[in-house]
Amino acid sequence: MSESVISIRDLGKCYRNRHQTLGDLWALRHVNLEIGQGEIWGIIGRNGAGKSTLLKLLARVTRQSEGNFTIKGRVYSILELGMGFHAELSGLDNLYVAGALQGLTRREIRRLMESIVDFSGLGEAVYQPLRTYSSGMRVRLAFALAAHTSPDILILDEILAVGDEQFQRKCFEVIRAFIERGVTVLFVSHDMKLISLICNHCILLHNGEILDRGDTNTVIESYSQIMGPSISTNKLTLTHAAHYMQLFHGRFRITHRFGLYTSVRANRIWYDPAYILWEDESFQQDRMVLHGHYITLPLSMTWEFTFRNDITLQWDVFLHADTSLHIDRFQVNVMLNTAFNSWGAGGITGKFPERFESAIGEDWSRRWIGSPDSVISAFVDHTRFCGRVDYSTSNTSGVLAVVSSNPEFKAHLLQYLKTWPENEMIKMDDKPIFRSTITLVEMKPEMKTGPHDLHS
Repeated sequence: MSESVISIRDLGKCYRNRHQTLGDLWALRHVNLEIGQGEIWGIIGRNGAGKSTLLKLLARVTRQSEGNFTIKGRVYSILELGMGFHAELSGLDNLYVAGALQGLTRREIRRLMESIVDFSGLGEAVYQPLRTYSSGMRVRLAFALAAHTSPDILILDEILAVGDEQFQRKCFEVIRAFIERGVTVLFVSHDMKLISLICNHCILLHNGEILDRGDTNTVIESYSQIMGPSISTNKLTLTHAAHYMQLFHGRFRITHRFGLYTSVRANRIWYDPAYILWEDESFQQDRMVLHGHYITLPLSMTWEFTFRNDITLQWDVFLHADTSLHIDRFQVNVMLNTAFNSWGAGGITGKFPERFESAIGEDWSRRWIGSPDSVISAFVDHTRFCGRVDYSTSNTSGVLAVVSSNPEFKAHLLQYLKTWPENEMIKMDDKPIFRSTITLVEMKPEMKTGPHDLHS
């Protein structure tokens, strides 16, 4: 690790409540972190998780209630609504004041002023009082000054959430230039794509404490676990994220991208859950039910998830047609984390390919296809989970398959597929059209000798 420039020890911030009936609010607590020179840290979490509070403490805008931190080097921070500027001063005067706080002389600021104003794009508005500015205009002013200073540490709070696309692009180019110069960056954003693109380290804050830290993409996966309503056991957590379901074993994400999802094909067009308007959701401790209608099909779908024990999830799917409807294909998919590297089914074993085939289309590569009475499995050896996923169905028709997608999706799947003849209308009743179980089996690394240990 490079030399530490920010060292945080048991940092906390408490807001005292004047009403004795209500307890004090800890916005941040027990935060410990070492940040090396030149490292780019993303800070993510839900609203109210403590992200902005942490940055305000490090920028010395507010004081901590407990713990301490040390910072080596010059800090430039851009916090919410251009915090640190004076509302009654003009944009121009604020640049002189803020520039002086950054160690720039008045002569230096005057020499840079034309370039700073041009970068901000504020034009004549720079002569107006700051109280007349929108939040986006304030961030423009603050970032334009930052682009013309030489900080050792840059602290940014959602600065790319405002402004037009052209200004955001300019900001991104400046951030990249700072990174190339070895500036240490702390970056708060709700844009996970941007966090993944910029940051090489990440922390996840939840209820004021660090829930996860480390590799950016791994922490982003942990973030998705807490984003939607969920049910859980001691081992597994199932989360409803947008149109899809994500399954976790502890802090390891079993699924990837679309996670657990169904697809139907009618009139040669595939419809995935993005076409479903989810209308009813119910959550119990170990059971989740989702019901919705397809936007462009006279068809409704119900998903029922039930934890049968700590490691087994049962998934029932119901279809209900409003009118006569022909569906020629129906799929239930478990899209796996890319850390899974091997599979086993029907006594056959294999490795998932490291590269995805170049063919583009709906006919993804099937590694194995067989009876619905089979059990198909995928194996992973990861620091957070070592073991396998077993996928089985109680359906008497259809097939099970092990599938690799095309390069566009970059995923491996355990899949159930059912087809109907072209002249047959599907029959709807109160019984599930599909029932499956997904079981997670932990294995010690030394015991995992290969897919042939399928059901030992």
